[in-house]
Amino acid sequence: MKWKEFKKHVQQEDIASLYLFTGGEKYLSDLACKTLEKKLIDPNFKSLNMTTFYDKDFDLSKFQDAVETLPFMSEKRLVVVKEPLFLSTQKKGTSKEEEDSVLRCIKGLPDQVCVIFLSSKVDARKKIVKAIKKQGRHFQFEPLQESELLRWVKGKVNKEKIEVDASTLNYFVTNMDYLGRNRSKNLFDVENEVNKLIQYCKKKGRITQEDIDDITSKSFENDIFKVMDAIEKKNQRDGLCRMNELIQQGEPVLKILATLSNQMKNVLKVKELSSKGYTSKAIAKRIGIHPFVATKSIKQSRNYSEKQLIGFINYITNIDAKIKTGQIEDLLGIELIVLELCK
Repeated sequence: MKWKEFKKHVQQEDIASLYLFTGGEKYLSDLACKTLEKKLIDPNFKSLNMTTFYDKDFDLSKFQDAVETLPFMSEKRLVVVKEPLFLSTQKKGTSKEEEDSVLRCIKGLPDQVCVIFLSSKVDARKKIVKAIKKQGRHFQFEPLQESELLRWVKGKVNKEKIEVDASTLNYFVTNMDYLGRNRSKNLFDVENEVNKLIQYCKKKGRITQEDIDDITSKSFENDIFKVMDAIEKKNQRDGLCRMNELIQQGEPVLKILATLSNQMKNVLKVKELSSKGYTSKAIAKRIGIHPFVATKSIKQSRNYSEKQLIGFINYITNIDAKIKTGQIEDLLGIELIVLELCK
């Protein structure tokens, strides 16, 4: 079940005694836990009615005490176990006997107690995982889809009475490198950037693309796209400037070359799939890139033949090898690539 289903579940007042929160988006798991905490626990008595255990610090006897202790001045007592080793595939952790003891504890949970297990990765084959899923409620929180992320960001911005148009919102989301199989950011990162933008734009009450460029952390992948744009336009000066900016930001030359080569390979794959009738959305899903990146790559692919793209990739690989073997300086290698690709 996703975040939307969890919100509906809580709104229906159908609170269970046992939960398992899994998935790759830890922000949502933590938010779900806080939502239940807010729902069940009086903040004035939180220290008396809530116990939290963290991965390796899990203590079976303390856990048993926590689930057997009745709430004080509250209808419910909350017990949270974060990243327990006994739910994952890790060999080190609790013994089978201890796992069986945990099982016995959760099978006999009092009505006044709510237990939440949070684990980004679980071993679905384990007896204890199967038992928790069967007895309790399981919610799997994966990274948001593009439409969900756009709504989420827009909601946070609008809540502060700040305006943002659709194109600017798309520009921000694309810069975050959150979407796609190879994303480098999570919702914690996105929220930090949103909060920075809100503080920066609060007085004027509107966010522009210029504000995003001024205040948000630069996306390395987006900078590579700007290099690609310069190459596409045969603009050697802009291409060299973009490369120098990346180097001044501390990006290693070999990383720049590897990413540029990978993007060229993506353009080649996109060109092939596009010629077979695949849509940008289908291409994005097939090769694991953001739909925006797929659309941009389709546009770029129209300016090159397959032979040219293969030649570019081979040229970058050749320069990369010469840098690694000391035949040429890395900065010279970068310049040669830009000059060659802009011909």
